[in-house]
Amino acid sequence: MEQYGVYALVTGIVTIFTFLNSAMTVSTQRYLSFHQGIGNIEILSKIFKSSLLLHVIIGLILILILLGSIHPLINNFLNINEDLVSRTYYLYSGVVFSIFFTIITVPFNALLVSHENFRVDAIILVFKSFLLLIFSGSLHFIAEEYRLITFSIVIASINIIIFLCYLIYCRKKYSECNIKATIERKLLKEMTSFALWSLYTNLCYVLNTQGINIVINKFFGAKINAAYGIAFQINGQVKNLSQTLLSAMTPQIMKSEGKSNRERAISVSVAASKIGFFLVSLVTIPCLYILPDLIELWLGVIPQYVILFTIFFLFANLINQLTVGITPAIQAVGKIKKFQMVIGTTALIVLPASYFLLDYGISISYVLYLLILIEIITGAMKIWFFSNIFSIRKSWYIKNIVARMVFPFAITNALLYEVIDYFMLKGIIPIIFFSSFTYIIICYLFSLNNEERKEVNSIFLIIAKKSIRK
Repeated sequence: MEQYGVYALVTGIVTIFTFLNSAMTVSTQRYLSFHQGIGNIEILSKIFKSSLLLHVIIGLILILILLGSIHPLINNFLNINEDLVSRTYYLYSGVVFSIFFTIITVPFNALLVSHENFRVDAIILVFKSFLLLIFSGSLHFIAEEYRLITFSIVIASINIIIFLCYLIYCRKKYSECNIKATIERKLLKEMTSFALWSLYTNLCYVLNTQGINIVINKFFGAKINAAYGIAFQINGQVKNLSQTLLSAMTPQIMKSEGKSNRERAISVSVAASKIGFFLVSLVTIPCLYILPDLIELWLGVIPQYVILFTIFFLFANLINQLTVGITPAIQAVGKIKKFQMVIGTTALIVLPASYFLLDYGISISYVLYLLILIEIITGAMKIWFFSNIFSIRKSWYIKNIVARMVFPFAITNALLYEVIDYFMLKGIIPIIFFSSFTYIIICYLFSLNNEERKEVNSIFLIIAKKSIRK
């Protein structure tokens, strides 16, 4: 368990520095999707080459920074068992090089997403998961003292293979994937400026999550990092449900704004928030009641703090989903300076506040309560910016999105609690079935407006007709 804690800690630290990667991803996708709405191939080629150049430079700078800080970080700052120090060096180095190839893969991935070629993107990601699965299955054949070293080699190798997959496909498929295109200084400067503001918010959010992981290590050691890493992994898998959806809807928001179709951009943005909350709730509701059973089934034991961390992460994720479509809508418009500064700074408050709370001997639970509070505050701020930029009443958003989605969530939880308490409903499958069925029905009745209900009805009608024909 402690080796997993070291792995979660090291990858978390390196992730802090990949905020640059996330910021440039947003910048690349925004410009590619926006100009695809306009339809200028020459500009798209310049955007792609400028993005690739920026990512290579950022990747090289990060390698120098991360490898240059390896000795003081591992020997002086982190709380790691002496027996694991030498292996941590190998793990850290492997993760750093894998991050470099992840960074230079971004322009190719952004190109696929901007073309809405999710099929190929999904195939490559499934291939990556398959490679990781094979490696995970073969771990028990590797001696324990060599596992962290093997981790470092395999992670770097898999990321190199994935980079080559994106590179080969994009070079053959898309004409804008042209490294011979000229670089326009004005465009490069504009993209860099956009990325820098995105960079600030991404840095704040990464410090908000992985920074807490480092603070926990400082006060509790690597074993609690393992619990944090497990909870973070569970929440990450749940969050991927909405992230996949958002990746599909973001190009539509950008292209609609590029075509000056703001009404559609708003409509897709709002739909992203509602569907994102629905998908995450569908998994979160049963998890609140069966989480101990799931973790014991997965790990064989229930590590200390895992349940606590996971529940708080899931609730923070739910709150975030209520406004998840707002950010790409504002990015599509391009007015991001004040938005990114305010949202990022507010999110960053968690890191110093959590350090002071733990330093004064206050329970770690209050750090997690603070995390929830900050999510609520940043969500309210996002609604305020969205209202001002798109001339939409704040009360409209709260009534039609927040209230319509939170009400079914609360009612379903109340019903599920009563059924478990009075009718002694037990078992993972029965609880999942009851909660899912109840939540879907209540959402259909209360979350959807008349137009959305008609669309859902038409989809079910089409499915029913196809089923009858078969």
